Amino acid sequence: MIARFEPLRGWIFDSREGIYMGESVQSLAREFGWSGEFASRDSQYYLDAWTEAEEYLNSLLPEGYYFGYNDSGDFGLWKEDEGEEE
Repeated sequence: MIARFEPLRGWIFDSREGIYMGESVQSLAREFGWSGEFASRDSQYYLDAWTEAEEYLNSLLPEGYYFGYNDSGDFGLWKEDEGEEE
């Protein structure tokens, strides 16, 4: 299943997106079938939707991979114990 995501491996969204990163994560999850309620950064449910979208993305991956943040705060698809760009 990782082959489907291999083109995304590494950082996807730069940490400079700041508060807008949650919208980007939700949009990415939508591309892969997430049907949760999209919440803009002005919504009181923004953090919940952002977290739900990230959890959904992670549910699609095999063990040993995760969508999350590296030490620089960039969001991406990482192999466990990697966490940085290659």
